[in-house]
Amino acid sequence: MSMSGIEWGVFRGQAVRFIATGIGVTLVDLAVLNLLIHFFPLRETVFGVSAYFSWKTVSFATAATCSYFANKYFAFRSKEKASVGEVSKFALVALAGFTLNVLVPVGLFSAFSSIAFLSSVLRANTASIAGTALSLVVNFFGYKLFVFKK
Repeated sequence: MSMSGIEWGVFRGQAVRFIATGIGVTLVDLAVLNLLIHFFPLRETVFGVSAYFSWKTVSFATAATCSYFANKYFAFRSKEKASVGEVSKFALVALAGFTLNVLVPVGLFSAFSSIAFLSSVLRANTASIAGTALSLVVNFFGYKLFVFKK
């Protein structure tokens, strides 16, 4: 059934697959983040910036790479060959996701530092999950309407 140009069955299927993909990609993000935190403590700086910002950036970039392929071929079932234009559009949406998924958690990580009973690892993971949740809607509609257009 189509309403205002939206085929709800297709939309619903894409949304469900996007959420499943998002869960997997979030697990990749958290795994990389926690491995980096385990081997390189949060109290240090990396290249002059906080270790959390550095590690969250690395984990996001790893997850974003996985996200491109999972969303292209699974969530939106694109049959098109990958192109520079498509990857560029994906990168623009990912940049918006980066803002929500890295910069917001960095701010929250800092804000949570005043809560004495939260360990730095718990603060890092809580902030990361909050950023992921914020970027969910922006990424879905960005990928659907701008990148993969299905």
